[in-house]
Amino acid sequence: MAGLVRHRRDPSHQTVSMEVTIPDGLRLAVVDDEGGEDWLDALPAFVERAVERWDLALDEPFATGMAAWTAPATTRSGDEVVVKISYPHLEARDEGAALRVWHGAGAVEVLDSDPDDWALLLRRLRPGSTLRDAHLPAAEHLTVGASLMHRTAMVPVDGTASFRALCDVTRELAAVMEERRDRLLDTAPIRFDAGLCRYAVDLMRSLPLDAPRAGLAHGDLNPGNI
Repeated sequence: MAGLVRHRRDPSHQTVSMEVTIPDGLRLAVVDDEGGEDWLDALPAFVERAVERWDLALDEPFATGMAAWTAPATTRSGDEVVVKISYPHLEARDEGAALRVWHGAGAVEVLDSDPDDWALLLRRLRPGSTLRDAHLPAAEHLTVGASLMHRTAMVPVDGTASFRALCDVTRELAAVMEERRDRLLDTAPIRFDAGLCRYAVDLMRSLPLDAPRAGLAHGDLNPGNI
């Protein structure tokens, strides 16, 4: 793990330097990407600016996560928050804007952001465990996920918002799924139903085209992100 500088206020509200880490999972996930090493090198400055910008007492970062550095913190007024600094990538581009639209409806509440640093200040959730770790039957996972999808999709979206159109996203995903289906059909360690995959690809290309209303969909709603 690589060290980076953090700050914590002491009881007299003076700022003192401390050392924290970049979790191994995050480092391994981004270091080989184009610009990954530069981003990791710049991360200490991003964290320091976030702490100064929002006047935070920062705790050790969460060990999980492969696309963002996240850490619990406390504001000067004693509120529990989380700092999230994302590795710049397309899926994270509109995260802050989406959280503002949802405003706590099925999603964590965003308190502030700095788009230039890809930094978010989020209200901390308790207990903060994931649906994946609840060890529930698959049917219950689907029920919870469907409920959250409905809540978030029902929130009105300003017509001027610049979110990507779902039909564009699903068309790209369909192409990826189609390529992987053809490439892995004979070599995958686990047999899969090629016909079912073909049907899923067709649905991804057709379903969003005649949606009766506009809503905002989560781009990666899986049990590990709930």
